Formats: sequence, structure tokens, C-alpha cells
Amino acid sequence: MVTRRLIMATSSSLGLLTVIVATVLGQSKTVNPAPKTAAEAYKNILVLKDAPAEQLIPAMQFISTSLGVGCDHCHVRGAFEKDDKKEKQTARKMMQMMFAINQNSFDGHRDVTCYSCHHGVSHPVSLPAVAEDDVALPPPPSTDATPVELPDANKLVEKYLQSLGSENDLHKLSNRIEKGKAIVLPGREFPLEAAYAASDKATSTVHMPDGDLVAGYNQQSGWQIFPGRPAHDMSDAEVDAAKLDSTFYFPLHVKEFFSELKTTGADKVSGHAVYVVTGSREHQPPVRLYLDQESGLLLRLLRYDETPVGRNPVQTDFSDYRDVNGIKVPFLRITARPGRRMTVKIDQIQQNNISADDSRFEKPVAPAPPQTAPK
Repeated sequence: MVTRRLIMATSSSLGLLTVIVATVLGQSKTVNPAPKTAAEAYKNILVLKDAPAEQLIPAMQFISTSLGVGCDHCHVRGAFEKDDKKEKQTARKMMQMMFAINQNSFDGHRDVTCYSCHHGVSHPVSLPAVAEDDVALPPPPSTDATPVELPDANKLVEKYLQSLGSENDLHKLSNRIEKGKAIVLPGREFPLEAAYAASDKATSTVHMPDGDLVAGYNQQSGWQIFPGRPAHDMSDAEVDAAKLDSTFYFPLHVKEFFSELKTTGADKVSGHAVYVVTGSREHQPPVRLYLDQESGLLLRLLRYDETPVGRNPVQTDFSDYRDVNGIKVPFLRITARPGRRMTVKIDQIQQNNISADDSRFEKPVAPAPPQTAPK
């Protein structure tokens, strides 16, 4: 029960920890057959029938967060397919209404979501609140402001790579091993180990009280193993998210990830002035990089998990950069989703130019369940 509660409480992402603490439910990734639809993979799906099966659980998480409720608000505990609750019928009607509004009023663009009206409460507020104190009206926007010229996005990315230790040094790096701890709830810390290889391979383990949570990927597949559960094959979207969040993989491939990079603004992260660079990818949500104006280091990465009803934001902050064999690595990483948060503190890192042992990146075989003796 401890593992399940922590998985549901965090559902965070940080490199391979993205998938370690993600919801266990999901669909297996296969190479040849076409991906299943939600209706093919789950029982009694009436509205999101044609949505990819791998997006159904994230969609439920989006709805849950938007309404500030748990799964059992709409579903019968242990029998999600049942239609016994009125709230489930209402949710279906609300999704159909949302789709119709976007289709008829916004040219099919998803401008309206559950959160547009609910804002984290199950019953939307329909009347403006009465002011309890005198409220000063904001001043009108100035029309005399001189537009600020923002730096070129590609040059900012180049500066980021140089700040880590030069792009050439990054590409010479063959492997990295990290050891530290994951803090998933107040007072709940667990040892973690992660290994990365430049040949597009990674694995990560969190040592939980009732067994290890293991996740990894190589060129052939990605996987998750939870104590007491069969191995779960990661979807393409899960592997993609793990690579975006990886402090090893992402810098090596940041230029390849995006078809276009634009500097879209300036902001602050933890008191540091940053430039915001937005990366576009075909058929994928945008990714925002918050780059320190002075050092060039990446202080925040904001990405989105796509679902049929809205995008779930995933924000990771990077700090405590330290030099390890000439490469700067963030030793503190904080990942937050709506209502969930996880901190990873790295204690030690080993990295070098020697090829790593490939055996550690093979998909492990989940232990067979214990056999009961015949009576």
C-alpha cells in the first residue's frame, strides 16, 4: 500500500522518475500493431472512444485536478466501468459540451477546458464575489513602452550548452551514474540510483519499503516495474517525456528536439532574471526553457502532457549546479504538477568517457509471483 499511495500522491516527472512515479495504469507499447484506442483497451468508454488508450489515464488526472476531486467522485471504487454514479453521467455531458464549444466557437481549437470553469472546485462559481475591502482599479496599460529586443533563441541555447562545459565536452561524455534521494511526501525520503549512457540508454531505481521501482529505456523499448506488479511497457509519449526531463539526454539533443526555437519573453525564477525560449515540435505541445540571463544555465523546464481534454503542465526547476569532471550538473531538481510535487537531491555523481556496461540497460525480468503450496 505504501508504494501505491506514493505513486498516486506524486505522479511526478524528473528524468526517468517521470515514469517511476507515474500512474501504473496504461497501455503496453508495441512495435508493429497500431496503438489501441481507449474503447479498445478499457470497458464502457462512451465519450473518449477514439482517444489513444495511453492518454485516458492522464485525461482522468486532468479532470480530477480541474475539479479538485478524487477518482471516486465519479467512479465506483474498484469498478471504474460502472455507471452507478450520477456524477459520471454529468462528466460525460460536460465533456461533450466542452467539445461542442470549442468546435462551434473556436474553430476546433481546445481553448476551453474543464479548468476554464471549475478552477479546482467541483461546482463552478457562477456569480462574482463581493469585495470585502476597497479594491483599487489597476492603471491602464502604457502605450509608450518601447518594445524590448530579445536575444536570438539559438544563441541562448548555445550559451546554455557552453555554460554546462562546452558542447564538445558534453558529446565526449559516455555515461553518468547518480545516487541520491527522492522526497515524494513530507518526511518521506527514499534512496535512488540512476544511470545514463550516451548511446540513448538510461535506467533509474527508487528503493521503496516494499520493493524497488525500476524504469528504463534503450533503443528498443522502455519499461516500468513496480513491486508486486507485472512489467509495464512505456508508451512513446512516456519515453519522450523521460528524455525531455533527463539532465543527461536533453542537453545532448536539445537542438534536435525542436523544429523551431523562439525567445518569447523574460521572467524570473527564484529571483534570477531569465529569458524564456519556447521550443516547437510537430504534433507536440510546446516546451518552455527558462535560461538564466547571466549564467545561461537552464533553471526551469515547462512541458505538457497531452490528453483529449487538456494539457497537464509539468514544471521542473534545476539548481545547485556543480562541476563534475568539467561538466556542470544540477544536484537539486524539483518537479511539480497540479497538486503534486517531488524533490530529488543528488548526493554523488560519477561520469566519464568510458563506455558503460550495457547489461544494466537491458529490460529486467519481473520476479514471478510467489507460488502457493497445494492444499
